[in-house]
Amino acid sequence: MSTKNDNIEEINSSAKIEKVEMPIKAEKMEEMPTHNKNTVYSGFAMWAKLYAILGFIGAGFFILFSIPYILALGVGLLMITAGVFYIIAYNKVLQASSLVAQLENQEGKEFKQTTSEVISNLKSYFKIISIINIVSIVSSIIFVIIFFVFFAAAISSIIPSVKNDPSLLP
Repeated sequence: MSTKNDNIEEINSSAKIEKVEMPIKAEKMEEMPTHNKNTVYSGFAMWAKLYAILGFIGAGFFILFSIPYILALGVGLLMITAGVFYIIAYNKVLQASSLVAQLENQEGKEFKQTTSEVISNLKSYFKIISIINIVSIVSSIIFVIIFFVFFAAAISSIIPSVKNDPSLLP
């Protein structure tokens, strides 16, 4: 009985296909020269920190501008809650940026543990942002439906009064 490898060898020999060894280099961060590794980590840390700071500022404005909406159907409370979750999410990015800055001086097991913490923080960030986006999309759809229901109700209440009193027409 022939095996799968025998069948592949038969096909290759009958088709005269040669195996070609490709010079593929696996570039791991540990194998990178130190100056490249430090540049990558410090660059990531800098941009992630800037992103987190801008996120905190944006979340602060989001909360500040949502305060007047508290009176409107509780929309303000939903917006303030979202703003608080944005702050929590951007805190995860800030934590990840400080951990990445520490990676420059670590090796081995310590490096893997810190990398795992960075990925965990970024995972939390993406999870929180995804939940906020889903809630925003669903609530937007609900508010659009509510708007059209009230709009249709308002129009339907105007139409009978115009039919009964033609003097309302221009």
